[in-house]
Amino acid sequence: MENKTKDNTIAKLIATLILLGLVSILVLQNADEQEITFFFWSKTMPLFVALFYSFILGILLALVLLFPKYRRTNKAEQKVYMLREKVSELESELLQLKKDTSKE
Repeated sequence: MENKTKDNTIAKLIATLILLGLVSILVLQNADEQEITFFFWSKTMPLFVALFYSFILGILLALVLLFPKYRRTNKAEQKVYMLREKVSELESELLQLKKDTSKE
């Protein structure tokens, strides 16, 4: 089991290094200044910075749009958990009642 964890850690490290290398290549190839225009706003910045801002904005937008669904799902899972606990309690009570009536 410990060997599997070590292999998993090495795989994660390799994947992280590959991703870091790809991001470095992206930055180096897109370091030139670009004028970014959005409606009436205009700003000059390196292209990789604009790509980074776009990426972060996309993540934030996805989080905002998916949060209500996550919250509903989480509430439903909590309700299912509570109902399962209640069913377990009722089953225990039923077994106890059966034992009590069989003794009589």
